[in-house]
Amino acid sequence: MSCLLEAKTKGNLDAIKSGLLYSDLKKITVNSTDYFYQNLKGEVSSSLEGSLSGNLNASISHSLQASTKFLLPARFCHPNVTLCGSSFEFNGGVTYPSTFELDFGAQIGTVTIDFSAFTIPDRCIIYYNGNVVVDSKYRGSSNYNTIGGGSRNNFTSALSTQVDPITGNSYPDFTNPDHLSDGYPEVFSNTDYTFEKNYPFISTAILKVYGPIDGTAWNINISCPVP
Repeated sequence: MSCLLEAKTKGNLDAIKSGLLYSDLKKITVNSTDYFYQNLKGEVSSSLEGSLSGNLNASISHSLQASTKFLLPARFCHPNVTLCGSSFEFNGGVTYPSTFELDFGAQIGTVTIDFSAFTIPDRCIIYYNGNVVVDSKYRGSSNYNTIGGGSRNNFTSALSTQVDPITGNSYPDFTNPDHLSDGYPEVFSNTDYTFEKNYPFISTAILKVYGPIDGTAWNINISCPVP
């Protein structure tokens, strides 16, 4: 995908678009408390006016101006990132996991995830700022909960060589309250999930989808943050 810095002021200025050259996440520790911030570098082809928070390092061809008159919400992206407001799907072989990087821009607010695993169980986990903010558990048909049935046997057989991505425990695991009496996960019905994207300059999250059974299919819709 192409990579743009996109911003629009609340005044009458045109939207600003710039090629983003570099973005990285930094952590500093002050008085035993961790603080995260992001350095951003890009090329701006016209004047930039706005109220900025964070660190902006830019190579510009005209002027760089700071003004308290305008609020500058911006979206920053880089290659191999899926933008919020997108939907995508998968069908095919075993993936444990498929990994995606999600870009939510600088806006803060509530993100809604619509994850549909159809029949064969799948599980999505989202990490933001180093923390698990969404764990869908396994979603799919309730037939996979019938202990001794063919569907359940396929599910447990597929997981028998895996470990739980959250606990790190090998299957079967009889200590997990989300597991049935055979030590393997319960499969739940599909539902939506939300989390709070609460740092303007921590714009990305990591999505991992676990599909232990061959022939699985799922789709996911990811909203942008809503204040």
